[in-house]
Amino acid sequence: MIAWSLVVDGTAVEYPAVVARRRDGEIIKDVKTASLGPSSNELCARIPAELDPVKGLLLRGQANYAVPHGFWTIWQDLPPITVPPL
Repeated sequence: MIAWSLVVDGTAVEYPAVVARRRDGEIIKDVKTASLGPSSNELCARIPAELDPVKGLLLRGQANYAVPHGFWTIWQDLPPITVPPL
């Protein structure tokens, strides 16, 4: 599972972000193994209108992985994405 949130000045905003792959519109919510070799993904996320003018806005993601024994899961931070101001 992948969870996304918007961050302003280091504080997570209580707004879940829905992120989709640009090429096919698939919503990014499940962890899938990438193919070997070079690749890239362009991601799209709807930003609320009231956050459009905010400077320093980031989109943060975390992936949750199940471990083989099944007793717990591990959250791993994904690289932050800078949201350009309009």
